Amino acid sequence: MEDVIRAARLNVEQWLLVIDEDSDSVASLGGLGDGILRSSRIFDVDGCRPDKIVRIKNIEHSRILEDRLGLWKELDICSFLT
Repeated sequence: MEDVIRAARLNVEQWLLVIDEDSDSVASLGGLGDGILRSSRIFDVDGCRPDKIVRIKNIEHSRILEDRLGLWKELDICSFLT
């Protein structure tokens, strides 16, 4: 994903990365598919750093898009969409 992120960052003014505070097994398995295994999930390499990181407990890989939508307003995630 790093190549995709570097290319996208040319057109992305602000990047908010939302991750589970503890773990994300889907993201870890994706690293296997990418061929790059990292202990960190925050893309802390040149050209790939998010502008802001929000860590939320128990959202796993996609619960922020499913049953935890109330957090979008509570954590001001929506301001990154405008």
